[in-house]
Amino acid sequence: MTLSAAHHPCPEFEAGIAHLTAGRWQEAVASLRRAHRREPGRLAIVRALATALLQVGDDRAARRALADFTIDNPMCAEGWRLAAQLEWKLNQYDEAMIVLARGLERLPHSQALHRQTALFWGARGKLETSAPLTRQVTTQIDQSSAEPDLLDRVAQVPKLLATLLDLPDDANDLAMLRTVETRLAALLACQPDHADRHFALARLQLKIAALPAALLSVQQALRINPHYLQAHRLHATILGKQGEHAAAIEVLKSLLRSGCHWPDIHFQIAELEKAIGHADEARAHLYSAIHLNPRFEQAKQLLERWAA
Repeated sequence: MTLSAAHHPCPEFEAGIAHLTAGRWQEAVASLRRAHRREPGRLAIVRALATALLQVGDDRAARRALADFTIDNPMCAEGWRLAAQLEWKLNQYDEAMIVLARGLERLPHSQALHRQTALFWGARGKLETSAPLTRQVTTQIDQSSAEPDLLDRVAQVPKLLATLLDLPDDANDLAMLRTVETRLAALLACQPDHADRHFALARLQLKIAALPAALLSVQQALRINPHYLQAHRLHATILGKQGEHAAAIEVLKSLLRSGCHWPDIHFQIAELEKAIGHADEARAHLYSAIHLNPRFEQAKQLLERWAA
């Protein structure tokens, strides 16, 4: 399991990652549980917590952490994929397929979930008997989609792969990140039809503040897969960083209009509305986020801070 997604700094999460890296499993669990209570909707924290729980032998709690995440964040494809991968790792093969099927009910256009489903069927030697939804996409899966995850292929930088996009924003990391960006961009020049890779490249470029390049990369991801929800959210983030708040809000509101009532989307809109002085609209979206996820502590804290 790997870690991802840039968010606000969380000291408990950073401490948990440090404990994980050093092999201090119990300390990692304790720190990451505190981080999870603070930000239950952050995938990187849940993923790290599940990893730590596996290391201490608490498989049941690890499964519960990822299952709860999919319940609270049903439109996050990566959450479903990780939950399925954990079931597979624990030899619960049928349950892994059930988890993916549930995810595809929510996200029928997710390339990541389709690809994972096909790979699981292939691993069981039953590609020819896969479900109709899987058969529909197996013809689109070329040799590269059966290869390891994109950063495993293109970034041979020690200690980078597990926490690449969660590294602190430290200038000492910029050279390493730029090296990975160059390698990933070179790969995409040869194999351009991978929305997930363009998305990863956009995230890297955002992290190193290459905003025009990040915007082009995320737009390319969306041209390949117009239903890529995380890419739409990243598109909005980049627009916001460039000061195009109204355009960013419109991107996110279009997701709401399409039925993606996701707490994190409301939270993201709230921050953008606040940035342009729309306090009432910002609070309304925070209330919506908390209504959808009563455990969304970050939204509650922000609401309290604005009220102070």
